[in-house]
Amino acid sequence: MKKAGRGSEVARGAMVKMRELKRDLEYAMVRNQASTAGGATTGRTMAGMEMWLSGYLNNAATGTTVTASTAVRSTTTADTCTTVPVTSGVPGATAPTDGTTTAALTKTNMDLALQGAWSNGGNASVILCTSNNKILIDGFTSIATRFVDVDAATQSPIIGAANVYVGDYGRHTVVLHRYMRTSVLLCIDPNYWALAFLRRPMARELARTGDGTKYQIICEASLVCRNQQASAKVVALT
Repeated sequence: MKKAGRGSEVARGAMVKMRELKRDLEYAMVRNQASTAGGATTGRTMAGMEMWLSGYLNNAATGTTVTASTAVRSTTTADTCTTVPVTSGVPGATAPTDGTTTAALTKTNMDLALQGAWSNGGNASVILCTSNNKILIDGFTSIATRFVDVDAATQSPIIGAANVYVGDYGRHTVVLHRYMRTSVLLCIDPNYWALAFLRRPMARELARTGDGTKYQIICEASLVCRNQQASAKVVALT
């Protein structure tokens, strides 16, 4: 039998599962997953980015200056979004509270989150968002005018999206992310985030059962936050 596009079913199965593991790690990193020590029947879990970002950024409402404890901004002053503070370098074990008041993401709120990160020494060069907030960012008014050079024999494209946001606090790449929570926008400084491995992903063969070949995918990893105040987030309930 000649197989098309694959030389080994075992190798292909390992590749598929490795990709699945990669997506699971990415999903856990950008969510509000709390860290747990695990137990006899459950595995350990790492804290996601949202768990590291603590504090409530309310300088827009009160006129106060941004301090080292302001990393989270809600789109409405009627609600406060809370996160258990990071203590002794360890994030809290309780998921963040987003509040209940509905308010859409605005340019002002995003700028305030970027201000919070910048004031704490960060350079939030990447803005992660889901599709609903990406649409709102694309609709921000600005001082820029778009011009596209088009050949006379070519149809003109319609530009309705932006992948770079330039503001008072630098140049920020807007990245559309499908695994984040829809109510959250993350402004991160990649220099202060890393993924550490206790055991890197590996495929280990298990005991065979008859003609069946079995493998186990093993990985132990954790998200490393080198400075949680260098990033910020906006909670936008829409």
